[in-house]
Amino acid sequence: MTRFSACLGSFIVASFVISTSVLAETRTASGTIARVEETGTAVTFVTELGETVVAESRGKATDVYRRERKIEFKDLKPGEKIWVMWRPGKRNVIALLKTDLDIARETEALKEKLARAIRILNMEGLVAFSGHISGRVPGSQTFFIHPVSMPRSEVKPSDMCEVTLDGKQISGTERVPDETDIHAAVYRARKDVSCVLHVHPHYIIVPSLVGKDLIPVSGHGAIFGAKVPVFPHAEKIATPQLADQMAKVLGNDRAVVLKGHGAVIAEGTVESVITAALYLEENAQLLVDAMSVGTPIPMTPEELKAAVDETYQPTSIFKTWDYYIQKGKTNGIFWD
Repeated sequence: MTRFSACLGSFIVASFVISTSVLAETRTASGTIARVEETGTAVTFVTELGETVVAESRGKATDVYRRERKIEFKDLKPGEKIWVMWRPGKRNVIALLKTDLDIARETEALKEKLARAIRILNMEGLVAFSGHISGRVPGSQTFFIHPVSMPRSEVKPSDMCEVTLDGKQISGTERVPDETDIHAAVYRARKDVSCVLHVHPHYIIVPSLVGKDLIPVSGHGAIFGAKVPVFPHAEKIATPQLADQMAKVLGNDRAVVLKGHGAVIAEGTVESVITAALYLEENAQLLVDAMSVGTPIPMTPEELKAAVDETYQPTSIFKTWDYYIQKGKTNGIFWD
């Protein structure tokens, strides 16, 4: 798979709404072009949520594709349906834009990315015999998730099962996880989310066991805002009703801790959900270690903003993903 198709396989989303707890980040959305500036340096588009955005090209740093053929920014046309990734600010700057999506191709690429992602998570110890990742196809009412009984280290793209937003499995030869309701509930509540991850890592859980907040103490942890919300029930979430309660606690945040159980991470892409999961466990370990020697000092709002600006741009997300893809290949964890 090429770098381009690998990225687009998971960077296909319905839309991406900035979390109120996150001070700055990259956004992704699908929508329609309303206007292309005659200079070929800016475009106005309307997202599927009705938001009008004026965004600029960053020259050679902005990639624009029609299907898989690279085109010039000025070649875009009003009325075209697009998928776009941009960074908000005083000037909205586009990092990647794609038009004329081939949904069938992108769906297969998404399934491949999900299979690689769960193997990476297994390699890094964030999932073992349990834990699951899912991805949503753009503009659809379904998502893909791997079977419950299959070892996470053996999942392949062909194993992915399709599930509706009410939790009904409609394809796949094996049964989906009992906690698939977690994924369905987040997708129902969050049109901005196209990838959901449920994990049970050690350090993320520890603060919730003693009534402590999981707060950012590192630059990577800053992407979760001032603190990560906690769902106060430790039981398995295997009903739509309980899953909806969890999704309400998650709100517009990037992650929620399930007390004594694990965490749910909601993101716009497979790459970013993997990056966020690794960042969350790293920050939690630093927090737990710090609590053993003293009282951790929370980051200030200014420090949070600066850290997010530095650590959660498309380049850093791709860099993280590429690193773990290469590590996985070196360790022979993939099927190809």
